[in-house]
Amino acid sequence: MATPTDTSQQKNMAFMQHLEELRRRLFYCSIVLLISALLCWNWAPLFFNYLLLPLQKVTTAPLIVLTPLEMFVTYLKLAILVGSLITSPFALLQLWLFVAPGLHQHERRFIMPFIILGSILFIGGAAFAFYGVMPIGFDYLQTLLPSTVQATYSVESYMSLVVQMMWAF
Repeated sequence: MATPTDTSQQKNMAFMQHLEELRRRLFYCSIVLLISALLCWNWAPLFFNYLLLPLQKVTTAPLIVLTPLEMFVTYLKLAILVGSLITSPFALLQLWLFVAPGLHQHERRFIMPFIILGSILFIGGAAFAFYGVMPIGFDYLQTLLPSTVQATYSVESYMSLVVQMMWAF
């Protein structure tokens, strides 16, 4: 019996079968992301210290924790962020495997450039945000502070900004 993943069958699938195939691919991506994030959880404090570097170049003020769960949530966000960076090639492959059966043969030759370039650009954008944009941005934002204001940042607000910047790029 042919499954929806067979190339000849997938072209003639009904709408609900396409949705089922998409659901299955998203489920695979979710499982791989979950495993990656769980593995990255062990190194979340290391990631945290590393992501503090742009701020530490600008100020020596310590970060503060405002709620009991703040560090837990921060480590969880970091584990998911790094897990998604690790998972990105697999997720792009699953996206391609879902889309490819609807393409012509000459269009399918783009699978490897799509996966490789997509992964490089995703990880490269996060690196550009971390090494290029954030140090310059934090330095500029510190110059906006008047001498009568002391900057005190919370762990959650700083890490949320870092994660959002890395996702945006």
